[in-house]
Amino acid sequence: MALMPAAAAWESDNGLPKFSVALHGAAELLGAMIGDGIGRETVEAALAELLDDIELRIPEDKALGGPPQGTHDWRGKHALAGGWCCPPVALTAATAPR
Repeated sequence: MALMPAAAAWESDNGLPKFSVALHGAAELLGAMIGDGIGRETVEAALAELLDDIELRIPEDKALGGPPQGTHDWRGKHALAGGWCCPPVALTAATAPR
């Protein structure tokens, strides 16, 4: 979250669409997962579930003044072998990073 103002300023100064830097960075991280051997379909399924969770949380976050800052537990629902933040069903022994 601390990088958001800097990224927004860089996008604005360079005529880039809003959130293009964040989207590109996220895509590169997903590409790293694929490069480590996780199938694209697995990554897409995990991303879809995470986005579903986020969309459900948005109205509550807005009502409470925004998302919580620094409270995400990476060991919770979305933690998997290798440290990837994904739904637990996303990876199997065959697709987990080695």
